[in-house]
Amino acid sequence: MPVRTRSGVRTQSRMCVPARTQEVWTTASETRLVINPHTDHEFGRRAHELAEHADGPEQLQALLRDEYTRAGVVRGVTDVTERWYVYREGHWVNAPGP
Repeated sequence: MPVRTRSGVRTQSRMCVPARTQEVWTTASETRLVINPHTDHEFGRRAHELAEHADGPEQLQALLRDEYTRAGVVRGVTDVTERWYVYREGHWVNAPGP
């Protein structure tokens, strides 16, 4: 269900898990968060909450570092969609298998 945020950006709470990643889709800005590690659902939830108040990946990284000191956020752009890669450890880590 769409939610109105403080910045006026409408986000969609739909979560998908393609290719063992967790993505959060935002409809207005066409930005997707790719969460790593995808198995840390609390980190993913917190990144999603803070992304609603962030104007860019740098601001999201600063907000996350209050709780996750090594967090890193990097902007990635595809042909249609902007993605922010959100790393709890500051870099990609392989999550343990099922």
